[in-house]
Formats: sequence, structure tokens, C-alpha cells
Amino acid sequence: MLDEHDFEVRGDVVNGRNHQGPKRARESRDRKIFKGLEICCYGPFTNMPTDQLEWMVHLCGASVVKEPSSFTLSQGTQPVVVVQPDAWTEGGGFHVIGQMCEAPVVTREWVLDSVALCQCQELDTYLIPQVPQSCY
Repeated sequence: MLDEHDFEVRGDVVNGRNHQGPKRARESRDRKIFKGLEICCYGPFTNMPTDQLEWMVHLCGASVVKEPSSFTLSQGTQPVVVVQPDAWTEGGGFHVIGQMCEAPVVTREWVLDSVALCQCQELDTYLIPQVPQSCY
């Protein structure tokens, strides 16, 4: 039997030189990195259709909701809204989404980095500041 380590991705330095994402994924096959999260992929996305992004977070253990107003806010779950700010053309409406549903709003990179590292990343680095609605 060949050692799988010799065939893992090398040279992916976007998330650090030695992030061990492929190894972590291989060694923890049943690990659901988004377990306990309700995720809404909201607004337009480029280079990846919304349904594929939703499928990805679902495969990683999240419950997918189609609209921010559909969060169940159940005990033991955390709502998260995922957006791609540079894909919006409607004056940046993503800056008030979090207030409408009382959920953190993060960039799509949070999903992509979490999947690449096979480890749910802290939301803080990916948060989009929310502007009070009275400012609009």
C-alpha cells in the first residue's frame, strides 16, 4: 500500500505554508466542520453558483436556509449569512442584512478557507461590518 501523504496537495500557500488541510480531511472522513450552523448563502456570487455553495456547506454539516428570515434560531444552532460583497451591484445592501436577521454576515472566503483547511474558521476575520438602517 502506498503512503497517502506522498500524494497530498503541496504548494497551496493561500492559507499558510503548512496548513495541513488535505491531511486533516483524509484523517477525519466523517468530520462535519459546519455542524450546528444554519447558513444562508445570500445575494449574487461569481465563479460558483449559489446552489453549489449551498451544497458545499450542506456536505460539511450545515443546515441551509434560503433567506435570512428563515433562520430557525433553534437552541444549539448558530445562524450565519454568507455573501460575496464584490458581486453586489445594488448599492451594498449586504451591510444591513445582519440587522434584519440578527446573524453575523461573513464573506464567502470564510466558507472556502474553512473547507480548504478542513476546519471551521473563526468568523471574526471574515465579518462584514453592519451599518445601522437609519444611516441608509
